[in-house]
Order: sequence, then structure tokens, then C-alpha cells
Amino acid sequence: MRSSAGVEGVIVAYRGVDPDTPFGASGTRVDSGTSGQVPALVAAPDPGGFYVGFGKSTSQEITAASITSGFTKRNARTVGSGLRLVYVDSAVPAGTVVAPVALTYNHTQASVTNKSVWLAPGNVAPNAPVLVSPVDDGIIDRTVSNRFDWTFSDDDDGDSPSEFTIQVRVQGESTLDVDVTTETTTAHYDLPGGTLAAGLYEWRVRTRDAAGEQGPFSAWETFEAASPPAGPTITAPVNDGTIATEGYEVTWSAAGQDAYQLRRLGDDAGSPDATDVLFDTGQINSSGARSRLVNFPTNGQTEHVQVRVLRNSLWSPWSTVRVDVSYTPPAVPTATVTEGDGVITVSGTFPTPSGSEPDVDSFDVERRITGETDGIRLAAQQTPASTFTDWTVASAVFYEYRIRARGVNGSSTLSVWAG
Repeated sequence: MRSSAGVEGVIVAYRGVDPDTPFGASGTRVDSGTSGQVPALVAAPDPGGFYVGFGKSTSQEITAASITSGFTKRNARTVGSGLRLVYVDSAVPAGTVVAPVALTYNHTQASVTNKSVWLAPGNVAPNAPVLVSPVDDGIIDRTVSNRFDWTFSDDDDGDSPSEFTIQVRVQGESTLDVDVTTETTTAHYDLPGGTLAAGLYEWRVRTRDAAGEQGPFSAWETFEAASPPAGPTITAPVNDGTIATEGYEVTWSAAGQDAYQLRRLGDDAGSPDATDVLFDTGQINSSGARSRLVNFPTNGQTEHVQVRVLRNSLWSPWSTVRVDVSYTPPAVPTATVTEGDGVITVSGTFPTPSGSEPDVDSFDVERRITGETDGIRLAAQQTPASTFTDWTVASAVFYEYRIRARGVNGSSTLSVWAG
């Protein structure tokens, strides 16, 4: 027996019992000035976990001072009017016979009567986790790492996970393809790419809480592991080709698609720079589109054009071509016309490129009768240093000629008519 400032009583409680129910059928109490009735030893129920607690019939505050049995004090809280609970060690194995717990507490009033021993609810095992991703009946790309997410669920306020077990199997089979148990506070698992073959699977998870109590498995949820479609083939522009016009029609081929995405990226030493996105269509839902008119507003730079396709909810890898955007035409050339004996020869003079002007790759030759508007093309793709001979001239007819200089970037410039 302690002084009037404190009363020592022997009390014990375990998880899973309504705290509004007094200990024992007779309502065992520990009253002021008495030693109370000593309850029998109690075997820990599955999954175990012991708390001790006490209460009183008035609203007078009573504060737990210590637990003298060697159990670890966790915290205390008020439950309802005038009931205080003291949390103690909950890691008691099932079936363990636990000696009564001695609790010392102080009260601010010398005489507080009717202090009752209560059965306090202890640590509750976690509930079955709520599976989040992959969604039920969803599809994952089996070739890459996939994160499996769930939500930890526990009725104990502030409880947290300490371990999880995740299992994956072919739908309807008993053999587990994945059976991983990890001590961690996280609520996800990253399944390495290539772990699963293509097919239908199901998965479930169970968890332990911070006190080590294990909850039940979730229900099985299904998903499909599949391989993504092959990347499309970009047919225009070609790799290391030239974008010779500001508006350019990008084309590709694909065996099948439900949607596509096209983007332009900057260049990083010859490779696509994914941090420098110049243009992005986002997901375009179309099973039939195989082309897109794309604007290339910045002349004179190297870019990368990328296309990928979506099929059966999975994206293909990106297909990429590297291009030079160069649609500045060559400098205006000059046509030189020389009359011979029944023939006329035509050659060109091509100024040295300036700024972003391209070099001349070739030239075409056009002819018209003097005074007329329309002409005809006589020759194409003549080398810049060559001379073209027109053998089809008629006598007593006056002709004019001009040349079209074609740059290495595919652009072109016409000279003035000369005769």
C-alpha cells in the first residue's frame, strides 16, 4: 500500500476487448485504501499484445506515474469521460502466460473512490491492404520495372507498416512466380522488368504493423503482363536528312496502333535531348493516322524527330531520326546563254553562300519562247560546273533560258530569264 498520494493495484488487460467492459464477470476493482482483487494469470490471445488501464467514476484527472512490472510505457490517452489508458508492450507471443501488471498512479485528490480496473483494447492487427496499382484487370509492360502499390490499413491510430509480403502467380494457378517478404515502412514493391512472361496474373499483399502483428492477405486482383508493340518506322524524314521547308509532313509506318505521339527534341552531341522538348503532340487517339504536318519554326539547327505508338494500352519505344533544319534557299544564280551553230548552251554562275545559305548541289534548265509566259524544263540535276546544250532549237525563233539552283538542303532559287 502506498501513501494517500498514490495507490498501487494489480491490474492486467489484453487486446480485443471492449474498454467499457470491467475486468471479470464480477467487475473486479482496485479501490482507494485497498489492495483490490488480484486477477488470475492471463494467457495472451492471438495475436497477443497487452495494455493496462484504469478509470474512475468522477471527472477528476488521474495521471499514470509508472508501470512497475517492467513493461514499456507507450503513452496515455483519455477514452470517454474519466477513463485513462496506459499503453504497454504489445509484442507478447500468443499463448504466453503473463503475470499481473502492477500500476502506480497519482491523483490530485487524497480520496478518490471507485477506481475501477478496465480491460483496454490493445494493438489491433492491420487490415488487409487496399491494392492500388496495377489496377484490377489492368495491363503492365513486362519488359520494364513496374511499381506495385497498396494502401496500409490499420484501425490503430498512427500505426504504420513494418513489413509486407507480396505474392504473384499465374491466374488460377497455385505456384507463386513472386513471393517476397521485406521489412520496410514503404507500401510498394518494384517488380524488375522481365520477371514475368506474357500472360494473365493475379497478386495479393499482406502487412505487419509497427508492433509486428501480421494482418490478412488482400483478395487476389488480376492483371495482364504484356510486351509493348514494336516502335514505328519513320519513313520521312530519313535519318540525317534535311527539313527543307518550315512545314514538313512527317510520315511513319506501324503494324497497328490505337494512338500515337510525335515530338521534336533538341540535339545533344548527336543524341536526342529529352530535356529539350521543342514540340509534343501528346497522345493522339487515332488508329489510322500515319502522318502529321509538323512546323519547324527555327531554321539552321539540328533536331530529332520521334514517334511512338500505343497499342493495347502499352506504348512502343520511341523511334528517332536526326535531321538538319535548313530551308534557306541558295543565293540567286545567274544564267549565261551562248548561241552556237544551230545549238544554244546554258551554264550557271552560283555566288558563294552567305550566312545560312546552302551550297548548290545541282541546277535545272528551263526554256521559253521570248514573249511567252510559260516555259518548259529541258534538264534537271546538272552539276554546278557543267554546261547544258540545247539541240532542239528552231531557226528564226527567239528563246530565253533560266536556271533553278538547288541547294544541298533541298531548297531552290530561280535566276532571271536570259536570252
